[in-house]
Amino acid sequence: LLVFLLVGGCDSGGTPAVAPETAPQAASQGADTARALATGSESGQMTVRLLPESPTVNDSIEALVQGAAGTLTFTWERNGELLEATGAVLPPHSAAKGDVVGLTVQNMSQEVSAEVTIGNAPPAIIAVPFVNADIFRGVDIELNPEGVDPDGDTITYAYRWYLNGEPLSFQDDPVLPGDQFQRGDIVRAEVVPFDGEDEGRVFEGTELSIPNGPPRIVSDPPGDFAGMRYVYQVEAYDPDDDPFRYELEEGPAGAVIDEETGVLTWDVTGAQEGTWRFRIVVEDEEGRRSSQEYDLNLEFSR
Repeated sequence: LLVFLLVGGCDSGGTPAVAPETAPQAASQGADTARALATGSESGQMTVRLLPESPTVNDSIEALVQGAAGTLTFTWERNGELLEATGAVLPPHSAAKGDVVGLTVQNMSQEVSAEVTIGNAPPAIIAVPFVNADIFRGVDIELNPEGVDPDGDTITYAYRWYLNGEPLSFQDDPVLPGDQFQRGDIVRAEVVPFDGEDEGRVFEGTELSIPNGPPRIVSDPPGDFAGMRYVYQVEAYDPDDDPFRYELEEGPAGAVIDEETGVLTWDVTGAQEGTWRFRIVVEDEEGRRSSQEYDLNLEFSR
């Protein structure tokens, strides 16, 4: 916004004239951020307007003075209390929502006043990160928006989800269930902040292409066993129904796992008592993998 300080007067030929003391006075009062424009006024009646007419805490409030001549004095008030500002511009954050800001402008012969009320400033979204960054089929997409409200108001959020360009009309909360999409789908979300009075600017998220998900082990290893042979039927599933294989990356000598069925066996004959570490990996054809690690305490009964 620009501050236009209009200084009126006419010379004998009817040509608009600038009062010579106006420009240096504006500079001395900190109005160097504004531009001064001189204009004539046949009536010689000074008027003042405050712009913008509906300011928020984020706005500078600027005085538009017309019909003025000579040196001008600016007196700003907030709810009737004097402010330090003495120029044609009141800086942002000089008042809070609901405050009444008044300005009195004086010259040698006239005094005029104007006031505005500080209105609500809408909230803004800073970022919308995912709660779970590793997203694939079966994993819920949950949004955790971060917003700021200039007036300190509580912010609520509205959500709009899109799947392959089509709106999901019944999904209006921050979580999109993992069973609503599959590998290759394009998911996008929009988030709208609201402070109880006004909506802020819509946050439009970038498109997310659902990637291949890793197979996962869903079984638990047996904690004990009888006899001299340890058997564990490992069970796993792949969220995209891709084929996968089992592998024993770490285990005692003699322990093996069938890469297709997931049956792990270990003949403990001759093994030493103690704690043995197992690490089982499942991997699909695209190299996505997950693992399960556990310790088995081996003791022989006597």
